[in-house]
Amino acid sequence: MFCPYCGDTLILMQRGWYCQRGDVELAPRTGDHLLSLVETVSTDAAQIPAEFKVSWWHCPRCQTHMRMNQRGIEGYCPECGLHFRPYMIHELVELHYHKPTSE
Repeated sequence: MFCPYCGDTLILMQRGWYCQRGDVELAPRTGDHLLSLVETVSTDAAQIPAEFKVSWWHCPRCQTHMRMNQRGIEGYCPECGLHFRPYMIHELVELHYHKPTSE
């Protein structure tokens, strides 16, 4: 599984998923939600609305840059079809500080 912020591989630690580059440990609930998204087969890639644009978010399944709506709260991966729903973005932004990256 990959970090949605920077795309690096997340490390499964004893207490949950950890991004070394961002020095952030995901809350267990958030890690469970991401893992569920990654493990769910999706065919949504062909259904990405035209107004969704390339963003800095990374797909936790395949590392591709996500396509996000204008408000930045919902997104799709154009490669594998993973769908970030608004609750997921909220959990990531509000509960997890990721160190800035040079990307």
